[in-house]
Amino acid sequence: MPTTIDTIRRAEANIKAYQGDTFAPTLTFTDAAEDPLDFTGVTFKMQIRKKDGTLMQTLLQGSDMVVTLPNTLTFNSIINVEKGCYE
Repeated sequence: MPTTIDTIRRAEANIKAYQGDTFAPTLTFTDAAEDPLDFTGVTFKMQIRKKDGTLMQTLLQGSDMVVTLPNTLTFNSIINVEKGCYE
């Protein structure tokens, strides 16, 4: 089931994954009216950081995630961080 995030205001998605699991989340983005956002011309980069700000991993569009227009982002990379809570 896709996670839907409203990007008009800051949002959080509590995602749990367990070591050794295969986990490929798909995120679908909508506005406050639940209309799809249009990612045409947008480039994505995601950083995984410890709560103290330490950078653990960077994911880039193309190699680590794929955008399907108009508004879907699918991860296709292994996230390789030690267990813990990240931002």
